[in-house]
Amino acid sequence: MSEELKAAPKKGMSRGCLIGLIVVGILAIIVIGSGVVCYIYQDELLEFGLEKTTDMIALEIKANLPEEFTEAEIDELFDRLRKAVINKEIDPTRIKSLASQFQSYLEDQKIDVDEARKLIEEIKEAIEY
Repeated sequence: MSEELKAAPKKGMSRGCLIGLIVVGILAIIVIGSGVVCYIYQDELLEFGLEKTTDMIALEIKANLPEEFTEAEIDELFDRLRKAVINKEIDPTRIKSLASQFQSYLEDQKIDVDEARKLIEEIKEAIEY
């Protein structure tokens, strides 16, 4: 009778542990897949981000426009920059450099006249590169 009361040892994992492992596996696949996609399309993602930040930079420059430039010239300069980025006429390392400069200028949410001048010259050099 005591032999009948003994429970047979369970084999395998509990149901909760199995579900947890499946969820972790799915999340790992999603994270690895996202990383691979971002690595493959890193240039396109950078160009997309640069294109979007140029609008904000142009507005900040126009707010503190250096005397030697007009708003039309700034618009034309940024249009040429966008076209050069889309057409891949700018070296990718130069694009990364511009993107990091844009981020540093946008961190303080204000571009003064001297920063605007410097940024305009750097954009001109990148386009003519």
